[in-house]
Amino acid sequence: MFMKRLLLSLLCLFTLSCQDLPEEFMRAPNRALVKGDPKNVARIYFRSINGSLPLHVFNSKLAKEVWLAPGEYAMILDCFWPIEMQKPGGRQKLALTVEEGYDYYIVAYDTGDGVDIKAVPVLKD
Repeated sequence: MFMKRLLLSLLCLFTLSCQDLPEEFMRAPNRALVKGDPKNVARIYFRSINGSLPLHVFNSKLAKEVWLAPGEYAMILDCFWPIEMQKPGGRQKLALTVEEGYDYYIVAYDTGDGVDIKAVPVLKD
């Protein structure tokens, strides 16, 4: 009996840790992919969009990419630099207007006084 309960508990725990993004941020036709620029050394994670709960995905990690319908978005992002660069990152705010026909790369720049973060539109293939 104990083993059954243990296995059931572990299964529930695993299922909860493998959450998907909320429906409005999942891949769908006519939505733009928004993610950190793969050429940028800073890692970008999506914490919240338009006041949503934290966007946790597998194993309670924050989402690295989202798909957004055209419109206005207020984002809270976590920005991390590689440790060897010894630069501050932390939580950043970004306002983004998503337009049809584009995907967006989020790019972080070290300004010397902090971090500047921008969205760069990229034409869809």
